[in-house]
Amino acid sequence: SVPSKLILDRSLNRSLKSLAQISRQLRKDFPRTQLELLANEGCIQHCPYKVNHDAAISTVNDRSAHSVIAINQARDAGFDVSRLNEDLGCIRHFETQVEDVLKIPFIRPEDLKLYRDYFDVLKIAGRTKSNDFLFKAVGAYVSGYWEGNLLD
Repeated sequence: SVPSKLILDRSLNRSLKSLAQISRQLRKDFPRTQLELLANEGCIQHCPYKVNHDAAISTVNDRSAHSVIAINQARDAGFDVSRLNEDLGCIRHFETQVEDVLKIPFIRPEDLKLYRDYFDVLKIAGRTKSNDFLFKAVGAYVSGYWEGNLLD
């Protein structure tokens, strides 16, 4: 079975040569498969917590009865999923190694034109963020320009 879409690993955002090679090969082997790039995820480059982040975010955003029950049981037992990243993950890491913010493999809105040949869909991270954040992020990528604080 051929996948309808593939989300390419965000580490490719910092290697246009590798991204180009992989994109060309995937388009050759799977011409009907859409390729997606994640533009603005704020996780540490080569994050050791990445799998845990993704699982926690997926669980928090999954509205199935099973997930809601699991989240409520965890909360009742004193486990706060939303604090996990702040206490044990990237947020804590960035507090002591601020310079690593510049190593995050995000795509600047100004550089998007360099990537256009290598993807079909640009994915904007932020489903746990506010509407204000999402409007700013989408606006920056649509216009190809962001004037403001990098941390925003």
